[in-house]
Amino acid sequence: MKDHTGKPVYFDEEFREISLMLLKAKTRWQIDQLKQYADEAIIFIDEPILSALGSSSYLGVSETETARLLKELIDVIKNEGGISGIHCCGNADWPMAIKCGPDIINFDAYDYAGTLALYPEEFRGFLEKGGYLAWGIVPTSEAIAGENPESIRKRFEQGVEKLSLHIPKDLILSNIMLTPSCGTGTRTVEETIKVFQLLMRLKEEYA
Repeated sequence: MKDHTGKPVYFDEEFREISLMLLKAKTRWQIDQLKQYADEAIIFIDEPILSALGSSSYLGVSETETARLLKELIDVIKNEGGISGIHCCGNADWPMAIKCGPDIINFDAYDYAGTLALYPEEFRGFLEKGGYLAWGIVPTSEAIAGENPESIRKRFEQGVEKLSLHIPKDLILSNIMLTPSCGTGTRTVEETIKVFQLLMRLKEEYA
């Protein structure tokens, strides 16, 4: 989002706070609407730019300020009775994300499962406190064309085994949700159906 001069609103303190207030209001409204259909609503903060923090394109974006904005939104979700999650389909600064207090960390396990092992202490602590990993194992990129139930199962098991070198395997498996790696908006109807069919097949094996 940019202002009338083309400058991202993040770099205007007043606009930044207004944007945060708007997101908080939308979050409260969304949870209120979803409560008609479920006792608890899961609200994910979809933030792919977390993987770009510290890069040359985002040198002016403060990690401290980013964490504050995320934490304030997570606090609203929890205060409204929702379950909070952060999604990033890249190699994010996961320790920073965990410190913001989400209930769920949703990541692209198809391409980035190995990155979790870079932060074993942080993720072990997160899981021991009841946090969940939304394991995005089924690709939503062009790679879906070459996948099948067996290949997805093997990739899932390889990712879990790699992380279990640092964190007890039973702790990992008891705190996992299986999801697509990202959204399916760029895929065809047929590809989208395949994504969720593969996901259901994997779920049935581990139910």
